[in-house]
Amino acid sequence: MGFKNLLCSYEFMASLLVQVGMLREADGLLFDLEGEEISLDNHEIFSYLIEGYVNMKELERSVFVYDFMRGHGMISLRLCYHVLVDLLVRIQRTELAFRISVDMLDFCGKLNCANAKTLENLVILICGNGKILEARNIVKKVLPFNPEVSSFVFDEIAFAYCEKKDFNDLLSFFVEVKRVQSVVATNRVINSLCSSYNVKMAGFFMQELENIGFKLDEVTYGILIGWSCREGNMKNSMNYLSLMLSEGLVPRIYTYNTLISGLFKVVLLEHARHILNEMMDRGTPPDISTFRVLIAGYCRSRRFDLVKSLIHEMDNGGLLNFRQWRIHFPGRLPFWDLTL
Repeated sequence: MGFKNLLCSYEFMASLLVQVGMLREADGLLFDLEGEEISLDNHEIFSYLIEGYVNMKELERSVFVYDFMRGHGMISLRLCYHVLVDLLVRIQRTELAFRISVDMLDFCGKLNCANAKTLENLVILICGNGKILEARNIVKKVLPFNPEVSSFVFDEIAFAYCEKKDFNDLLSFFVEVKRVQSVVATNRVINSLCSSYNVKMAGFFMQELENIGFKLDEVTYGILIGWSCREGNMKNSMNYLSLMLSEGLVPRIYTYNTLISGLFKVVLLEHARHILNEMMDRGTPPDISTFRVLIAGYCRSRRFDLVKSLIHEMDNGGLLNFRQWRIHFPGRLPFWDLTL
């Protein structure tokens, strides 16, 4: 009676109980000691206890033990952080996952691949909940130790900012971390900027991204050209076309079609034909949609002589297939018959 074991004896007993899966018994021993004001500051035992609870899907108990550790100034093992955050992400307990992930980043330094992947999934989850500030804070903490953060993470942050239409904050984030999202995500941002504001705002955004290494592709230019045409600013659209060609990029056919349609809207009929010649010279043959745009434009301008010429071009190019038309649309005249 009254005999007290050494601390190392308690540590040995608790460790053995955890190893054989008797978590409740180990848990009871550790907290009974706390009640007797015997502090067992062995972070490994507590970490393994948390890991055991996580494996048994006893989330609340694992978080309770974790908070007890933190309250006593103990730092968990890296694996403990990983399994706990991973579970919280999988069951979408976002706030808890974020809180513990911040501790992991503060105390673990460089992350391994598994840790980094878990945090990437957390960032995606946080962005989906609209908590962009928390997501970008995690990324900023990760980058100094793990610069190879997946571009998918930056895409999700960009998409979240797009939803909020907070383009200034998005730009400041990418300038700060000197990283940009993928071309696909950037094109979505540019299109959203044009839709919400104007091409001028989108152009400014693009210049800032180019300063930190982003390269425009033919789709990016196509978006800027398309919205410039919609705004009736054909000078701007032709400037973007010139820049695009100077960089060796080949416009998509829908970009050419948009340009032709835009020229008709401002009654520049002769330039529309120049665009047609330009696209053929650069190896982009016009398709049925191109000729539809041209015929519609010439009809509105009452230039039926040019309409007739275009239809002959279509016939010579094999784009007029009366037999296929009759099969798919029996009893109906093709649009070129109606035009003439």
